[in-house]
Amino acid sequence: MNHKIILGIDPGTEKSAYVFMIGLKIIKAGYVENSLMLYRVQDSNYDICAVEGVRSFGKKVPKGNTTLITCEFAGILYQAARSMGKAASILYPNTSSAEGIRCIRAYLCGKVNSTKGEVKKVVKLALPGCWGEKRKQGPLYLEVDGKQKDHKIRAAAVVLTYQGSEQYQKECMK
Repeated sequence: MNHKIILGIDPGTEKSAYVFMIGLKIIKAGYVENSLMLYRVQDSNYDICAVEGVRSFGKKVPKGNTTLITCEFAGILYQAARSMGKAASILYPNTSSAEGIRCIRAYLCGKVNSTKGEVKKVVKLALPGCWGEKRKQGPLYLEVDGKQKDHKIRAAAVVLTYQGSEQYQKECMK
């Protein structure tokens, strides 16, 4: 199989995490302002863009402006990749995507209602050394305001899920 370079993105309201991967090798990872993330999508060397999307969490969970901004930015990134002639998909943490790709949590952990911690553990097992520790940081290690964050881990989870899809298998056969 001819692996493709995948740009996985965990979008946020002001900053987004990204991971460039080929197979199980991390080429580059980062956490940048959204304007720079959009530039990366438009100006980077990759084959496929996979963006984490946001879906409803039920009637009782209110949606605020930050959730809507993240939803809109995920769509902007998707469209930017498509406008560059790249294959692009939006993958969801807790529901299957329109392309038939299984949801991130079900694919990686075997159940839709798995926690972020369980997803993080699976990614760390799939990509040994990706996290590291404060003194010897791996490519997915991220600390913001003194707290460890999992944004780059979630971007890698998007890539790993996309790599397990039938759509990716078809792309690799081209």
